[in-house]
Amino acid sequence: MFEYIFIFLSLFPSNPIDEFFAHKIFNKSLKNAHVILGLRTKEDTRSFYNMNTLRSESNLVYTNNYPSISYIYNFGYTSSEQTMPILLFSNSYSSFCKKRIEFGDSNVETLIETLEEIAFLYQIYDLVDDTVRSEYNLFKKRQSLHKIKQIIGEEDFYSGKLPPFVPMWRFSNIGN
Repeated sequence: MFEYIFIFLSLFPSNPIDEFFAHKIFNKSLKNAHVILGLRTKEDTRSFYNMNTLRSESNLVYTNNYPSISYIYNFGYTSSEQTMPILLFSNSYSSFCKKRIEFGDSNVETLIETLEEIAFLYQIYDLVDDTVRSEYNLFKKRQSLHKIKQIIGEEDFYSGKLPPFVPMWRFSNIGN
């Protein structure tokens, strides 16, 4: 693909107008290369593209074993508006369990284990939230994807399987 671009660029006479259009075409192809290689998303409009960014970003991704940025959407969440209610519910459920401990519930050990599980699951969904936030840069999103992959395992990561956002298996044990 790049060979055709360079051939195309060499066909242009060297006047400023033609160079401007050649640069526009070349820049669009670089953007496509970033997306195809999984370095950027299609929605990434704030960044500029050149051969140096392509080289440095691909080096960063491959040396740190970061997953492709396209896995941002693998879990079904596309914006912070979808993940924030999950995080709020998790906080609310955690507060509920803490209050039950405060009031001397008979299932204290179970509630303490539940709080640990809630904190673990919250961490995962907080990282998912980091990946879909538009205000975060790509480096932060890549780090978050990498941490999610480490926590849930490669098989679940690549298949898009996240654990439930609260320990659902505990609902039958706590209410008794």
